[in-house]
Amino acid sequence: MVSESTLEIAEEASHQIDGFIEQTGKVLLTLSRDQEFHDFAVDDVNARFKDLKQVYPEYENFSLADTGGQIVASSEPASVGLYIGDRAYFQEALSEKRLSVSEVIISRRTGQPAVEAAYPVIGQEGRPVGVLGATIGLSNLPALLSRLQLGQEYRATVFDREGQLVFEEKPPGDTGFSTQCTSCHAAPSPHGELAPRVWVGDGWFHALSETNKGW
Repeated sequence: MVSESTLEIAEEASHQIDGFIEQTGKVLLTLSRDQEFHDFAVDDVNARFKDLKQVYPEYENFSLADTGGQIVASSEPASVGLYIGDRAYFQEALSEKRLSVSEVIISRRTGQPAVEAAYPVIGQEGRPVGVLGATIGLSNLPALLSRLQLGQEYRATVFDREGQLVFEEKPPGDTGFSTQCTSCHAAPSPHGELAPRVWVGDGWFHALSETNKGW
């Protein structure tokens, strides 16, 4: 049935996004074990970031901050010296000693939606000595979702927790554009939650599936 296939595509899209976030955590975990990040050898770190940008073009920026929240090295020179110690994702990475991902922000470099990922650099005594960061430009989501081969029939949109548009991919020739998911929270749900489901409205089958971040 059309409704079932639509839900399958929505669920697969959410899995693809979750997988990309998980991949980011693995990348930062691997990096956090390297000695130059423990030593805060800034020249070596900046050289490493330059190489990483070639290997991982899907990330807009890599950075290293001290535990006070000051960025000391970055693949984007303008970021060096910025203070991020008051940001929730940074504090969570330090306190929880795990990957933390920000809410959707507007990238300083591109002016487009992005999220910041942070992972602690753990010292020999088991305490964080710094935080590695990666900026994920959400403009990269089209490449991720293009694997689903949406074709002419489907239009994919991603909204944050507040229902604001993060990303939209639509079939060729579709000029419509949504800035808010007005139908997400109005969709039929037994408990008022964003459970995976389908419904009909405005002549379309709609399907909704939530990512681990609540998108």
